[in-house]
Amino acid sequence: VAEEIAERATLDSFDTVVRAMDESFALGLEAEDRVLVVVTATYNGRAPDSAVNVEKAIDSGFFDGKHWPDARFAVLGLGNSQWPNFQAFPRRVDETLEKTGARRLVPRAEADADGDFDGAIAAFLRDLWKALGGEAEPSQAQPSLSLKVVEAQAIRAQALPEHAVRLSVAENRELIRPADGLWDFAIEPPRESTRFIRLKLPAGLTYRTGDHIAVYARNRPELVDRALARLGLSGDTQIEVGGQGSRFRHLPLGSTVTVRQLLADFVELSDPAPRRALDIIAAHATCPNSQAELDRLARDWAALADKRLTLLDLLDLVPAAALPLNDFVELSSAIAPRFYSIASSPLVSPDHVDLIVGTTRAPAWSGLGEHQGFASSYMRDVKAEDEVFGYVRSPNPPFAPPADPAAPMILIGPGTGFAPLRGFLQERAAQRASGAGTGDILLFFGCRHPDHDWLCREEVEGWAADGLLQPFLAFSAVPEHPWRYVQDALLAEQER
Repeated sequence: VAEEIAERATLDSFDTVVRAMDESFALGLEAEDRVLVVVTATYNGRAPDSAVNVEKAIDSGFFDGKHWPDARFAVLGLGNSQWPNFQAFPRRVDETLEKTGARRLVPRAEADADGDFDGAIAAFLRDLWKALGGEAEPSQAQPSLSLKVVEAQAIRAQALPEHAVRLSVAENRELIRPADGLWDFAIEPPRESTRFIRLKLPAGLTYRTGDHIAVYARNRPELVDRALARLGLSGDTQIEVGGQGSRFRHLPLGSTVTVRQLLADFVELSDPAPRRALDIIAAHATCPNSQAELDRLARDWAALADKRLTLLDLLDLVPAAALPLNDFVELSSAIAPRFYSIASSPLVSPDHVDLIVGTTRAPAWSGLGEHQGFASSYMRDVKAEDEVFGYVRSPNPPFAPPADPAAPMILIGPGTGFAPLRGFLQERAAQRASGAGTGDILLFFGCRHPDHDWLCREEVEGWAADGLLQPFLAFSAVPEHPWRYVQDALLAEQER
């Protein structure tokens, strides 16, 4: 009964507190069960809003007829001593309860916000606990509020395979030098950006020469902005992602994310749209002109498929058509990993992997704007100390240098095809430096111009000077050079 009264006293108004005290006498409770603890402040010398009824009761003489000799009480007043009416109302409550015959458990306490506020409260609780017969000080109350920072990367990790780990970007620099004045671009345009990217491996993750790094990229911010504008959504809108079935395992099921993160991290916006997208868009179309245009696109789908129209392209072709976010995400494919040959050897860089990533920019086959490589543009833009998700993959069948360092090798690598060969050469150079005999290496490499896009030129020239390899180079933008393409150099050196 006492617990029930106490619960009512805690949850209800002052009137209920008074009734509970009166009922405790009627029920014949022991004195130790009649304890009233009051914590209050003062507002301009008057009661705070939560105690207006108490103040009215005191003013009206309500407590004059109360007789609570077996009750015990304690008052803690809160305030700031810079105000002249500091502790005015807590003092009045304390005096009123004393007049009922109730006994103080502890002297009235004052918590001053201009002094040691927390210390005063802690001392009051300690003294109150001892007065109630406690044998030890009460444990510090823990805040009931629990806030957990959920990192956007952590939400993304939930939807990726378990073997996908965070790889820290240690370096990202341009390998292509300006081509201005080197040749007539009407013959052949310069090469697009090609990046040298070094990733730091987490502890325990190893690789072998010739392995790949699988990277889970993100959609470019401008592509996400285009999707948000077309769907008529704010990127900051929060959504809770629900769904069942393995086909949605690439989505952050059970999590709350912004629309921007959902479109950036979990669906691929540059993939070709599926044929069924036309039917779903048509189901939401109310404009007769839109329905007619969708019917025409459906009839011409065989031709449209070769243009690799994205879902956004389809929507742009029918401006009046609308598509809910739910259907847009369901029609979009999952972000698949892209594989890059590792351009380093663990004998040289056991804790890092090097990548040579060429980017793609060209007019879109759809005729709608420019196409940029999904993963290559993402890797182009990552910065030192950024993190990317990925994992090490060994190709099947294996692609690796011979186990015997004395075995000769012929390495053929046009453009960024040189990437894995750099790892092979690093390994042979390290083996040679350790005293092992190494076999002859013939390197066939092709690019546009040696001063423009000869990748890792200084390293190759250094290895050639050391006798590790013999280079055979093709330059397509140097008319006087004997070989324009790699196949020309191979044919010329067929006897060798």
